[in-house]
Amino acid sequence: MANEFSVLGTITLPGMGKSAGYLRVFARDILGADHPRLDDIGLCLTEKFTNATLHTASGKGGWVTVTVRTGRGVVRTEVTDDGADGRRPCTRPGNGFSEHGRGLMLIDALAERWGYDEAGPRTTVWAEFER
Repeated sequence: MANEFSVLGTITLPGMGKSAGYLRVFARDILGADHPRLDDIGLCLTEKFTNATLHTASGKGGWVTVTVRTGRGVVRTEVTDDGADGRRPCTRPGNGFSEHGRGLMLIDALAERWGYDEAGPRTTVWAEFER
């Protein structure tokens, strides 16, 4: 499905928590400050990036690649990690008081669709946002 979209931009950042701050600026620069879904897209990008740094080899000296695509009136964001020993993203039931485990639930609530693609050990978590 990613082939139906044109790449607007891509960036590869060190898998460190402080790198996540660049993603909202990256999204704003690519989509424009007046994009109607910019806040949702920025939040979901940082959630996916943070998950990659916390749960995969990207957070152990690796890298995270972020791509923003567009097509069919949709913005698609993709976050690709360095791998997690075969583990893949999944939502976890939360108790409402936990500080962790809400990222994919937020993405599920804000994006029209989300999922992931496997490429060897690496995982690309994607989300699509309609205008």
